[in-house]
Amino acid sequence: MSMTKAARDNAGITPEAERMPRGSLGGLIDSTEKDMNILIGGSAADCDSSLNCSLARNPAGTLRTVTRVLHLMNVRDIEKKSHRQALVRAGKKALAKIGEYQP
Repeated sequence: MSMTKAARDNAGITPEAERMPRGSLGGLIDSTEKDMNILIGGSAADCDSSLNCSLARNPAGTLRTVTRVLHLMNVRDIEKKSHRQALVRAGKKALAKIGEYQP
């Protein structure tokens, strides 16, 4: 369902932005880039401890962050093997925690 021109103008939505797929908006890339810089900007041990703290609070959010950061690292050809290993370990822990039965 398309918005009327008046509704688009009131919401400040440009016609180009309305035609863009929802997943291609710049805010998602910006937030992922920010998360990536936080996680891989320091040591691999810092990355691991940050992810473990996040995992305790929000395993689904941690898994989402891990997948987005790993994908962005692949697209940008960033190797950082030890950081990748920390991200994968956190992703595995997040999946295990999500899969646990909690009555």
